[in-house]
Amino acid sequence: MKNLIEFLRNLSVVLVIAFVTVAAASLIPVEKAKGSDTFLYALSADLSHIHSQYALLEEMESGKILASKKMQDAIYPASMTKMMTAIVIIEHVEDLNEKIIIPEDIYPYLYEQDASIAGFQAYDEVPIIDLLYGILLPSGAECSITLANYVAGSEEAFAQLMNEKAQELNMNHTHFVNSTGLHDDAQMTTLEDLAYLVRYALKNETFKQIFTSSEYLSQPTQSHPQGLFMRSTINRIIIEKENRVDFLGGKTGYTGEAGQCMASFAEVDGNEYLLITAKADGAAVSMPYHMIDAESIYEQIGIYKAYYEDMHVDEKAVSSLHEK
Repeated sequence: MKNLIEFLRNLSVVLVIAFVTVAAASLIPVEKAKGSDTFLYALSADLSHIHSQYALLEEMESGKILASKKMQDAIYPASMTKMMTAIVIIEHVEDLNEKIIIPEDIYPYLYEQDASIAGFQAYDEVPIIDLLYGILLPSGAECSITLANYVAGSEEAFAQLMNEKAQELNMNHTHFVNSTGLHDDAQMTTLEDLAYLVRYALKNETFKQIFTSSEYLSQPTQSHPQGLFMRSTINRIIIEKENRVDFLGGKTGYTGEAGQCMASFAEVDGNEYLLITAKADGAAVSMPYHMIDAESIYEQIGIYKAYYEDMHVDEKAVSSLHEK
């Protein structure tokens, strides 16, 4: 019996050491202190086993980069483009309740490209605010193009406004050619640049309200007399984990070239985090690997934070890698 008790005691010690070792592995060096050989550390997450080829995890309040995977490499943004589309529209329109008519001539192109649509039909008279919900929730390309034409006269001219805003936000490795995110070899960005965009856009209350909504009912239109019910493309149930992770909002994207992409933010144990991933294998209708990755990463944050609190480990300060 004594031998058994001693064995169990030793086993418990081994398990505790193993847990501490794994948790401590989350304390990865993220930046060298200027003029010093000392590395600064921050709470992190393991990105080695996720489906996405590119990833960026950031603490919202401080802008600290907690973990990254090729965040400065060029990617195709797919429908994450629509985040820029939405904020540019919001900043260029005085009355978001003004109604505009959906043009008929945009649909042949959208059908040819197999673009995602919110469900509005030609000649529907729709408030601009409802079209913005159509852009960010069901990723409606008809809403993007209609508003791009309304604001700038053409999608090409609107893309110029998008690029001007990108330069203003120091998105120096980003170039837009359309408002929808439909594939174009010239439409490129990086996860780091998209982080600048999301942090900026969330300061706008209208954008944040839409971005954090899971569903919305539009005002009645000609084709939808009861209103058009729109739902976010993100399945929150996949991402939220017990009571630890509170998913707040996001925007997905997919093209064959871009893979499954997603920009999102969530609250984990009282702190908000931004996560952007790109190029997860999959299709428009398949396993949502980008959401599975988000669930995994946000859950890791919760586990590591619990370790910090239980072990009373103080996290060392780290400066934002966004600083130029």
